Amino acid sequence: MISAIELDTTHLWTWVRSRITTRAFDPSYVVPVEHYEMILEAARHAPSGANAQPWHFVVITDQGLKNRITEYFREEQVHRAKLKMKFPTPDYRGLATAPGMIVVASDFRWVKAFPVLNDDSKLDKCRAYSPSKRGCGDDVGAPCRRRTRL
Repeated sequence: MISAIELDTTHLWTWVRSRITTRAFDPSYVVPVEHYEMILEAARHAPSGANAQPWHFVVITDQGLKNRITEYFREEQVHRAKLKMKFPTPDYRGLATAPGMIVVASDFRWVKAFPVLNDDSKLDKCRAYSPSKRGCGDDVGAPCRRRTRL
């Protein structure tokens, strides 16, 4: 006999394996508010270092704002193409037809909550990825490969 958990897992994997990339959406479709709430509830439980959860989720359904976000992505796509970054440049214009978007915004206040990461200590210098810091003497911009005694 299949347990409820196995049944749920089977359905989940069936759904995950059959997913497709959507290039355009039905503009008349409205995602129920409860669906956004369910997605946000799941995202709220995502793990983060030291449980800092340094993010905010914003649901966007306003067409004008979706158009502005789409234009931003399109401009970034053009910019990357001009730089020949060899980065995938999908056609983002279909984003504007999405019934909604969930924007994840990073919250950098977590750095103040963990001052050891930003205290100019020897460990901090070893973890620095900024070319402005020399780190432990390894390549500038690369993480320290040596162990640091605190």
